[in-house]
Amino acid sequence: MMPGRSYRIDGTDYPSVTHVLGVLAKPALARWRGKIGNEEADKISREATELGTRVHRACEQINLGAPDYDDAGLEAFTMTYERWFRERVRYVVGAEKLVVSRRYQFAGTCDLVAIMDDDDAPTLIDLKTSNSAGDDWPLQLAGYRLALREMGVLCGRRLVVQIPSRKPGTLETHEYADHDRDERAFRNALQLWRWSEAQRPQRPAALRFTFNGRA
Repeated sequence: MMPGRSYRIDGTDYPSVTHVLGVLAKPALARWRGKIGNEEADKISREATELGTRVHRACEQINLGAPDYDDAGLEAFTMTYERWFRERVRYVVGAEKLVVSRRYQFAGTCDLVAIMDDDDAPTLIDLKTSNSAGDDWPLQLAGYRLALREMGVLCGRRLVVQIPSRKPGTLETHEYADHDRDERAFRNALQLWRWSEAQRPQRPAALRFTFNGRA
């Protein structure tokens, strides 16, 4: 697997859901970079990615029933998530679950599939530490749901749990109910990504020289 880009499935590289959605325009992000400059934007992005990775790791341990509070500075994030988790989640179906669509040839890793306290069907849950909601969040979850259905797991709900990095101790949930619309949009994004990839200049084949009739 090439993290964040593709998964090797049965000898073939499948693009990740998040990599596919990178084909979508993000004008707000472009304006932000233009405002503060690429160097500062890259620094902030690196720090945000590092924090997000740490928070995800800590929350994964909570999902697996083995919370780890050794990472100093994350207490506000992990305690907020653990309180929500214990109040809302009845049963964990899978954590950090690999999902694969062989029909559409893409893959990904969803944070959590769980039975909620007020439901009997699995809910697909993704954790975000972004400070603002992303336009691509419903499409990311739609891709995961599409793959899970192909794998025999039908998720009735899609949910993002947002723990903003700038507001430790706070949590917000976002639910996306229009599964058909969002799955169509994801499939369209997948087609656009494949078209975009096909336009990339191909590396020229290595030159081969022959001598006395042999390569």
